Formats: sequence, C-alpha cells, structure tokens
Amino acid sequence: MPQCSVCGRVLHDYDLYRSNDGRVCSRCIAERDYVRCSCCGEYFIPDEQSIRVCPNCENKVYERDINSYSTKPRPYFKNFNSKLDGKDIGVRYYGMELEFNDSSPAEVFRLGGELYKEKFIYNKSDGSIRSGVEIVTSPLERRVIPQLLKRMKPIFDYVGEHRYKENAGLHIHVNKKTIDAIDRYKLNILLNTYGSETEKDIMYMLSGRKEKYSDQIYDGYCRIGSKKDIIHATTGHGVALNMANEHTFEFRIFKSTNNPDRIMSYVELVDSMIDFCHTRGIKDINIGNFIVYLKQTSTNEILLNIIKEYESHSGKFIYRQRVISFGEYAHKLDGLKWYEFYKLLSYVNDADSISEYCRAIDEFVDDYKNGKLKLNTQWLNRRSSYDKVEKLKDTIRKVLIYRIKERKDKRKCA
Repeated sequence: MPQCSVCGRVLHDYDLYRSNDGRVCSRCIAERDYVRCSCCGEYFIPDEQSIRVCPNCENKVYERDINSYSTKPRPYFKNFNSKLDGKDIGVRYYGMELEFNDSSPAEVFRLGGELYKEKFIYNKSDGSIRSGVEIVTSPLERRVIPQLLKRMKPIFDYVGEHRYKENAGLHIHVNKKTIDAIDRYKLNILLNTYGSETEKDIMYMLSGRKEKYSDQIYDGYCRIGSKKDIIHATTGHGVALNMANEHTFEFRIFKSTNNPDRIMSYVELVDSMIDFCHTRGIKDINIGNFIVYLKQTSTNEILLNIIKEYESHSGKFIYRQRVISFGEYAHKLDGLKWYEFYKLLSYVNDADSISEYCRAIDEFVDDYKNGKLKLNTQWLNRRSSYDKVEKLKDTIRKVLIYRIKERKDKRKCA
C-alpha cells in the first residue's frame, strides 16, 4: 500500500492527493496549508498564501493564451530599468487587471509577443465578461507603466474593434505595505461617503464610468457611495475598495479602456487619492476637498479637463474646512501644570473666536515643546480683574475639565 510522503500513513484511493512532495494524505493537506495549483492541479505549499501556482508551472502561466480565473503566480516586481526578476524595493506598485469582452485570448496572446515571455502580463478567464479575456499585469513601479502601455498598443488596437465596454472593468491593485492603517480607513471613507449627487457624479466621470454630465449609469456592478460599505468593504468584489486581498488593496471603480492615456489618468487618480488621505485629517476627507486637492496638485490633462467640464455645469468645488472643536485639542494639553495653565491663558488673552483659541493653543504647545514659552506678567498679575477669565470658563475649561477635577487647588482658577 502507498504511504503518505509527509506523515507515513497508509494511503487509500479516496485519501490520496498528488503534490510536489509526492503522494500526501488529506490530513496533511489540511494541516500543512497545501493549496492546489491552478495549472497542473497538484498540491503544494506556497511561500505566500495568495500564490496559486506551483513552482513547476510558474513559466507555463506566461506561455498560455488563457489561464483559469484562480491563477495567481508569484509576483514579478517591475522596477524602472530593472531586470526581469525585479524585487519589491518598498515603493508603491500598481498591478492592473484589464477586462475585454468579445475578444480572442489567443489573438491577444499573439499580439502581446515578448510581453508574456518577459512576464509583464498574463491572461486569464473571468466569468463576469462575455467571450473575452482579462489581462493581468505584474506589479509595476509608476515610471514603468507608460513603457508597458506603449508596448501594448497592438493589443489595444485589436480589442478596440470590439464591444468590450458594456460590462468590462479595470481594477488597480496597490501594495498594502505602502499605505498605513489610518490611511486605509480614510480611503474607505473617501470612496464610500458622498455629501451630494454632484460628488458622486464627478467620481463616476473621473473613473470613466460616465462619459458626460447627463449620462445615466447602472450601479450594480460596483457600488460607490454606500455608507455601509465603510464597515463591510473588507470582503467582496461588489465594492469600490476591496480590502480582502492579503497583500494589496484593489480599487474597482474604473471602466475598462484601450486608451493608454486614460489608463494613466486612472493610475494618477489612485495615486492622488492615497496622497490626499495621507495629508488630511479624517474630518477633511470628502470628495469635494479631494477635487480641490486634485486641481492644485495634478498635471494630468484628462483629469483636469473632466473637472473643468463638470464644474461648468454644476459650479466650482470649494474646500470645506472641518468644524474645529476644543475636544480635538484636549490630548495636546495632557500633563499641564497649573503655572503652565496660566501661561496658556496669556496666549489666548486676545482670542475672540474658537479658531483663534485653537491657533493660540497650537502656538502654546509648540513653544512649550521647544522651551520657548512667552509670559505676559502684566496679565498674570492682574488676571483676577480680567473679564477674559469668565469667558475662558466656557471655552478653555471645556478642554481642561478632566484635569481640573483631578486637582485639589481648584480655587486658583476660580
């Protein structure tokens, strides 16, 4: 009787699985994290759980005109001017999935030529598109993308002759290690929270899902603007931002296109969304503010022309500053001593509004950390006669109330 090559158990026909290690029992398959190769069907233990192609079949993926939907080989990171086996050097990479229906995978493979041999792209099937092909790229550094798109021109010319736009999408993956946890949450808010139909429409136009201001669109393929997706967007392909992948975030809002310039505009849009979320607080994250940021920072003519055209119909987007509250500043004043509290009163003496109080607190905190606290002795000597003290009871003490309750000498602030 055959034995399991891992644990030595006797194998029966119903309990026998073929793997790269030989014949393996079902218990070892389950306990040792084996996965089934999407090419040859044999089981193997991958270096990363996301890989679905065994080492023996690695090259076959790039030699076939079509692979199964579950195909996921080892990533080949394409850096600028790198060799074919480029490594992850810690920069932001973009992997794209381009769907084209009514197109022959064999013809796409033939036109791709050397791109498949160099492991820049591979083809796989997708049940969501009709009689077509999904072209998947390797992880690409941003500077590499224009070079690849230029070499893909024969493919774009071919698929452009067919009606691929009906239900075909373009998905962009970005490596998770370049986006920290708080920015991931902000991205989810940005893509799923809309203050008005105007904000929703402009994102549809920027992502190619709406060509004109007045176009109607079927929203079932990929939802944008559903608040519940902020909570449930970690799984599923029907959301704007798929966070379920082990190593990447998948932006699924784009419409497929054979226009290289439009594809680059999609990449820049994703790049700008990530940078915007990194440089803004959570309460500043909204589409209107993002459009203003895009107008100030982007040089992509396609994106800027879309915004200009849209604003000519609906009016200009204006940056909406968040409402500043004292509660947000409480953590900045932790550990404040009473004599330092009086110095703080000196800083805010001339403040007349909440925003001025907050700016004064920021200035105080900066000077406090740098050992440069300024002190208005006249204000301190005559503080009991100032009406400002009564005003501060309703402002600054809202921040410091939890500190005041902990002190025995409350009378000093009366």
